[in-house]
Amino acid sequence: NLTYPYADGQISSSDSRSGAVERRAQRVGSAHIELDLEIVHLVWELIGWTGTAACLFYFRRNIFLWIAFACLAWHALEHLTISYFYYFDQAELWNGFRQIWATHPIAGNSYVAVPVGKEAGTLNFYEAGGKFGIMAKHGMFQQLTGFEGMPPRAHLHMGYNLAITIPTLLGFLMEVRKIRNQYLAQALGGLSDKGLAYLTTLVNSVRIKDGEKVFSQGDKIDFAYVISSGQVEIVLENEDGTSSSLATLGSGQIFGEMGFVDKGPANRMAHAVARGRSVELIQIDSATFNAMLNGDDAAFEGNDVRSALEKLAKSRQEENAQTVGAT
Repeated sequence: NLTYPYADGQISSSDSRSGAVERRAQRVGSAHIELDLEIVHLVWELIGWTGTAACLFYFRRNIFLWIAFACLAWHALEHLTISYFYYFDQAELWNGFRQIWATHPIAGNSYVAVPVGKEAGTLNFYEAGGKFGIMAKHGMFQQLTGFEGMPPRAHLHMGYNLAITIPTLLGFLMEVRKIRNQYLAQALGGLSDKGLAYLTTLVNSVRIKDGEKVFSQGDKIDFAYVISSGQVEIVLENEDGTSSSLATLGSGQIFGEMGFVDKGPANRMAHAVARGRSVELIQIDSATFNAMLNGDDAAFEGNDVRSALEKLAKSRQEENAQTVGAT
């Protein structure tokens, strides 16, 4: 327990409203602002509990988040109990000793307190033992059961934090493994959730300027693309030097896949031109695309991507033929 006079080395008895071993105070006019140990603990615990509850609303099946939530709830109960004793149970009914502290300046208006002795006095419940909470050494559990093997409050606090942090991190890693790109899901309907999550970790994102070619007619077939924003126009350059617009594709649509699906010519059959101020594409390399089509990787086994893309390729070939014939 502390008070904070503004004099180097001044000694004072404890303030029954203070539960910290060390604080810093800042002079504001004739008053000062103190950071309260108990309220800081309580507020942070309630923020953590509320945030974890919000995560559980979206990830109800994550067992690790439930473990973290249970530990947070118990830890918050500890601090609610301590805060109640600290703020509301002020009757001084117990004989005991208060700590005497000396304050020394650190820098500016910041001070550090060091213990220099004790004095006899009448204590409120928080000072007499309520500050130890429920499960810490000298806490309510020990008083009710007589069991003396409980850890000190600081050690228990660290244990609570580990019991909360470790499951939260495991829960986060568990959800990261399930993350899938929504545009890949739209473009590759035959791919399972597992396959989509795995594919999401293998692709790259590229940004193309308006009017810039993603690839040119005659280029080697090395990537397939899925549009995540903007549009891409597929343009065929005819032998007479004219051009035909075959299609304009938007977000969630795939292009550049036909060379992988139908095993035709080894070069691009048309240009792909970005249209729009911000065109962002998901780039799938040839090795990954072929593994997905053929089920070469265990993560892609049991998927029916090939049949879905073969159907799409056939439909596009027919549309292209009609477009070229019309021109």
